[in-house]
Amino acid sequence: MTEQTTGGGTVALRATNDLAVDADALALMHAAGPTDDLRGVSITPPYFTVVQATSAFMRRGHENYVEGAHAGDLIDTLSRRVRADAGFIPCHFEVRYTEFKPNLGPLVKMWGTSREGWDACAPVDRGPRITAEGNEITESDVFTGLVVDADGSSIPAIFSMASTGRRCARRMQALISSLELKTPSGEPFTPPMYARCYIIATAEKTAEEKRWFIPTCSPGPLTLALPHGRKLFEKAERLRSAVLEGRVEHAPPPEAAQTRDDGGESAARGPLPDDDSTIPF
Repeated sequence: MTEQTTGGGTVALRATNDLAVDADALALMHAAGPTDDLRGVSITPPYFTVVQATSAFMRRGHENYVEGAHAGDLIDTLSRRVRADAGFIPCHFEVRYTEFKPNLGPLVKMWGTSREGWDACAPVDRGPRITAEGNEITESDVFTGLVVDADGSSIPAIFSMASTGRRCARRMQALISSLELKTPSGEPFTPPMYARCYIIATAEKTAEEKRWFIPTCSPGPLTLALPHGRKLFEKAERLRSAVLEGRVEHAPPPEAAQTRDDGGESAARGPLPDDDSTIPF
């Protein structure tokens, strides 16, 4: 609880994601419309990630602790809203590389889409590649898109998947690539990747007495079939344009989202085994 003292008394303030107000208040805000100060500037979307048992979201007393969060939940690092599942409209995809000190140490360098550091390391069958200095470089499948909640709200977010989480990324890639629609005259066409919403949930994995959660992906409705679908479609279109124009920046992964999604097995953070390289759809 935060209290702000004014000349007329004390106003109690609290951190909340509750946006419920009465109809008159909504009408007033709707009539005012959006402010334009931030249009066209660079944005840094939050991460959309899975809560693990070792996540800072779970550690009471940590600045990123979220009351009510459980291992296996989904959360974004901006609103810190906890979800069992959520819709996700992908707008852009790329593979990114990140260098860390070993054993979940601090961030060393964000290589972005450059493979220079990755290719300079000795190849390995699985797991991160090790630099001459002993650091680990991980390879991640990264979608930028809209997280859509059941109430129809949406936020831009970065959905980065490494290690065993890449199964979800590969399934989403396959679903996107396989989507084909037909015009009213019956002509087939391939729509943009943000034409469809995908349902993201989590599944439990265990190995050698370790337990962790990975994201899962299922096909959802077409974006334009969702409530307020046209606005979501246009918002996704704008987000993709912002990425392509270089106006979307990637912040360093927050400590809360850096925990491994493989139960602590560093060897499982790299490319998947051959039997996982093709995801059915």
